[in-house]
Amino acid sequence: SFFEHNNIYNNKNSFVASWAYNAAQGSFNNSYTFNNIAGMISSMYNSDRTSANWNKVVLVPVEIKTTTTSAGTKTVVKVTNNMALTSTRLVKGTEADDSPIKLSVIYSRFK
Repeated sequence: SFFEHNNIYNNKNSFVASWAYNAAQGSFNNSYTFNNIAGMISSMYNSDRTSANWNKVVLVPVEIKTTTTSAGTKTVVKVTNNMALTSTRLVKGTEADDSPIKLSVIYSRFK
């Protein structure tokens, strides 16, 4: 419903991470940086923990469209899902250092 309603991330229950890519060097770090997830942590802490999904997060690749005002301020005007995911690397599960991660892949096909 996030994309159907043309929502914009709000740093409370939706966030945007930046991809570690150095265009000048043409190098990839294959990682993402989340600047501030305190709102998400607070929301999980204050949630109804009887739900099986109270501490679950969904990662979705997106494209951000911005506009620049005459004062030079960038404003996000649209967030769309990016269907061109090429790879993902997740580190550690929830228990021990070598515990597995449960990963569900959600995808679409173009007809």
